[in-house]
Amino acid sequence: MSSLRDLQEVLRRTLAGWRWDLTLFVCSVVTLGILVVSETGHSKLEQEHSKAMEGVRVYAKLGRLARLLADAETAQRGYLLTRSEAYLAPYREALPEITTLLEQLETYFTNTGSSLDAERMRLIKNEAARKVAEMEKTLFAARQGDWEGAIGLVATDVGKYRMDAIRQLVEELQVAENDRVGDRVMAWRSHAQIARLSIAAVTALNVLLLVMLVRWLKRHWRQAREQGLELDAQVKARTAQLAMLASHLQEIDEAEKSRLARELHDELGSILTASRMDISWVRSKLTPEQTVLADKLARALRHIDQGVQAKRRIIEGLRPTTLTSFGLVTAARELVSQAADQAHWELQLDLPDADPDLSEEAAIALYRILQESLNNATKYSKTKRIRVSLVVRPGQCCVLEIEDYGTGFRLEEIRPKAHGILGMRERLAARGGLLVVDSVPGRGTRISATLPLDEPADPSETARDKTHAAGQVIPENVA
Repeated sequence: MSSLRDLQEVLRRTLAGWRWDLTLFVCSVVTLGILVVSETGHSKLEQEHSKAMEGVRVYAKLGRLARLLADAETAQRGYLLTRSEAYLAPYREALPEITTLLEQLETYFTNTGSSLDAERMRLIKNEAARKVAEMEKTLFAARQGDWEGAIGLVATDVGKYRMDAIRQLVEELQVAENDRVGDRVMAWRSHAQIARLSIAAVTALNVLLLVMLVRWLKRHWRQAREQGLELDAQVKARTAQLAMLASHLQEIDEAEKSRLARELHDELGSILTASRMDISWVRSKLTPEQTVLADKLARALRHIDQGVQAKRRIIEGLRPTTLTSFGLVTAARELVSQAADQAHWELQLDLPDADPDLSEEAAIALYRILQESLNNATKYSKTKRIRVSLVVRPGQCCVLEIEDYGTGFRLEEIRPKAHGILGMRERLAARGGLLVVDSVPGRGTRISATLPLDEPADPSETARDKTHAAGQVIPENVA
C-alpha cells in the first residue's frame, strides 16, 4: 500500500508538472496566435483599404476623363468661333492626359472589373478616340482656311451624340465603381470586426489560461508552504528531542562520573589505605639485617602513594571535589592556576568573591566549559598570556569569558568532526545558555559562555531556540 501511494504521489506530481508546462506552452501559442491574428487582420484591412482607395481614384479619373473631353471640345469650338489660338491651349494640354487616362482605366477594368465594365471601358476608349479624331479633323480644316467647312462639321449632331454616349458610359462605370467601393468598405469593416473579435477571443483565452496557471501555482505554493511549515514543526520537534537527549546524556555522564568518583574514593581508596598500613606494619617488624626487604617495602609504599595521587587526579577529573566542597569560583581559580603553572602562562584572573546563584548542574557546566577551553588553549593557541573572567549580573545571568592571545584561526576553517566546542554549546543550550566564539588569526580567541541564573522551565527547547537565534559561530577545529 505504501509503494502504491508513493507511485500515485509521483504520478500526481509528474502530471502537475506537465500540466504547468502544457499551460505555459498553450499560453505562448495563444500569445503568438494573437500576434498572427492581429497581423493577418491588419494585412487584410490594408488590402481592402487599398482597393477602396483605388476605386475612389478610378472614380475620380472617370470624372476627369469626361471633363477633359468636354474642355477639349469647348476649346475647339471657342477657337472656331473666335479664330484665336489662345483657345487651343486647354485643348493641347488635355489630349496627352486623355490618352494616359484611357490607358490606365482600360488596364484597371480589364484586370479588376467585370466583363461588362471592361466592355464599357472599351466603348469609352473607342468613342473618345473618334471624338478626338473628329476634333482634329475640324481643326485641320480650319487651319487650311476652310472655316465654313469646319463650322459645318461642328454643327452636326454627331459630336453631341458621341459626347452623350461617353458621358453615359462614364456615369455607368462610376456607378459600378461606386458600388464596388461600397462593397470593399463593407468588407473592410467586416474584416476589422472579425479581427477585433478574434483578438478579443484569443486574449480572453490567454487570460483564462493565465488565471488557471496562477491558481495552480497558488495551490502549489500553498501546499509547499504547508509542507514547509509541517517540516519546520518536525525539525523543531526533533531538535527539541535531540536537545533533551543531549541534556539527558550529559546528566547521565555527570552522574556516572560521580558514581565512579565515589567508588574510586570509597573502594580503591580503602584498598590503597589498607595496603599501605599493612606494608608499613610489615616493614616495622623487619630486623636491621633485612635491608633488601625493607627497600622493597619502601618502594611498594612509594608506588601506593603514587596510586593514591593518581586516584586523586582521576577523581578530580571525574568530579572536582573543590567544586563540590568550595564552589565554582574557588574551583575555577584552582583549575586556571594549575593550567597556567603547567603551560607557563601569564595569568589574568577576574573572578567575583562569592559564587553565583547557580544550580549544581549549571556550575558543573561552566566548570567543564572552562576546563575544555583551557585544554584547547594548551593544545592549539601557543599563547603566553590568558585571561579568565566571571561576571555575575544579579537576577539575570553570569558570563564566563576565556581569552587567549595566541594564533587564533579563521571561522570558516572549522573541522566538521571536532566536538569540543559543540559539547560546550550543548551544555549551555541544555540550560538556556549561549556560547559565542570570536577568533581572528594572529590575535587570539575569545570564548564567552552566558548562563541565566534562573533556568527555563523547558531547558532543552528554550536553550536551543536561544542558541540558534543568537547566530553564534562555533569553530570546531579548536576542540
